[in-house]
Amino acid sequence: MVTIDVRTTLIWLLLAALVVLVIFLIVAVKNLVTTIKKTNKILEDVSVVSDVAAKKAVEIDGIIGDVQGAVSDIAEAVRGTSTIGAVANVVKAAGSIASTVKQNREESKNEDKDAAPKKKNRKKKR
Repeated sequence: MVTIDVRTTLIWLLLAALVVLVIFLIVAVKNLVTTIKKTNKILEDVSVVSDVAAKKAVEIDGIIGDVQGAVSDIAEAVRGTSTIGAVANVVKAAGSIASTVKQNREESKNEDKDAAPKKKNRKKKR
């Protein structure tokens, strides 16, 4: 006849549950590490994008200041108060806008060159 001790059976069941719990925790930590690595990559990309946006905001702020000065000088010229300052500010604002457009085009070309895959020289068979 086989006798089963209840206390020993409960201890074995608790040990089995503990092993399952440890395995579950190991898998959860592994998944957490993977998630944290992906999150860090995303945060690095966000940091780069925010830096670019901050630089563009500073450039645009300068342009807006030049355009504002030009518009106020033109308004004074229309009223008959000043003419030489208005012309100078219009030229300055146009120069700022032109330099920003030129710089953006150069950056776009550089990004396109970096992103374009390099072509290999292949000879056609005839």
